[in-house]
Formats: sequence, C-alpha cells, structure tokens
Amino acid sequence: MPSLTRKLVKGHPYYYLRHCQRVDGRPTIVKTTYLGSLERILQALDEAAAPPVPQTAEILEFGAIAALY
Repeated sequence: MPSLTRKLVKGHPYYYLRHCQRVDGRPTIVKTTYLGSLERILQALDEAAAPPVPQTAEILEFGAIAALY
C-alpha cells in the first residue's frame, strides 16, 4: 500500500512515496519514489491543473463547392 513519508535532511523536509508489502509475514518497503520538497510538489500540481493552451484553427471555404452541386 503506498504512503506519503516526510524525511528531514539537514533540517529541510523532503517527501517520498513508499510502497509497502508483506514479505515473509513482515511489512517491507518495496519501492520508494522521491517527490521532492513541498514547493516542488505544489508547483507540479499547479502545472497539471493549468488549462491547456488553445490551438489555432484554419478555416477553409467549403460552401462554394456545395453550392456548385
């Protein structure tokens, strides 16, 4: 089961995502993913929530061909 863990390194908090499973009947950390500082995590969330940049569209004339038919 994944959990969020805070670790102090030289007085600065850093966050890790740790996946824990039972191995031989004992809980063991299987995978650790570094997430960074709280500011970095919040910045990544803001970038992910930002609306996409609208794409430009080129409008072509198609009514003249339909009028010929």
